[in-house]
Amino acid sequence: VSVRPSPAHEDAAWLTRCGPHEPAPLQAMVRAVDPHFDVEIAGEPQSWQLTVVARDDAAPEAAEVQVTRFSGGASFAFQPRISLPVSAGRRA
Repeated sequence: VSVRPSPAHEDAAWLTRCGPHEPAPLQAMVRAVDPHFDVEIAGEPQSWQLTVVARDDAAPEAAEVQVTRFSGGASFAFQPRISLPVSAGRRA
């Protein structure tokens, strides 16, 4: 996966919360598919490359993923993307 500067960076979308500076969300995503998967990330906060790799040992499940086992679930449907501020310090 390759990421480059985009409108998602301009409006501080979720993509700005992960990358070389914060790999945990990306690790949780790939490990949900297979606990042997991991990520290798190279680059800068707005321009980086991610490679999914397989490890010999399974990683423990992330606490953020474990909590979903207690959830009753939620519905989801794709919608047209709109800019939403996700930072408490940022005001529309």
